[in-house]
Amino acid sequence: MQEIVANLMDKLVHIFVFDLLIGQEDRHAENWGIVLYPNGNVDLQVNWDNSRALVDHPMMVKYLMAVNHDAKYSEDMIANFQTISSEEFSNILPNSLWAISEDNIRKIFERIESQTGTKMPDDLKKEYLVKFNIYYNFFEEFLDNQRVSR
Repeated sequence: MQEIVANLMDKLVHIFVFDLLIGQEDRHAENWGIVLYPNGNVDLQVNWDNSRALVDHPMMVKYLMAVNHDAKYSEDMIANFQTISSEEFSNILPNSLWAISEDNIRKIFERIESQTGTKMPDDLKKEYLVKFNIYYNFFEEFLDNQRVSR
């Protein structure tokens, strides 16, 4: 049972970090769940209500993920997460930043086009690249400032 809980917590932290990276500010208790499969496996189910991702500038995103339902802005939420987390968890954010890098986003576009057999419109790609670049730069600068202040 401890192994199942540890695995779920690890996945939940990774989801929390990914939500930070894409500005998904609405990951509250009704936007994810724990699934028990017929074979006995237990996993997280989180693939719903992602409509808020990349909507606002990262400085304006007010996350509703706090346990006590206090909404916090990006910098406060991240600083709190980095401060209270063990080193294992606080390293997840800087080690995950590559996921929203321009190179990786371009690879995702290629995979989407390959799997669907449809070319994504260039203006849509540009829009996503601009938004992801804003988030990437925000987190890179934030993490650099965190390193300097330590």
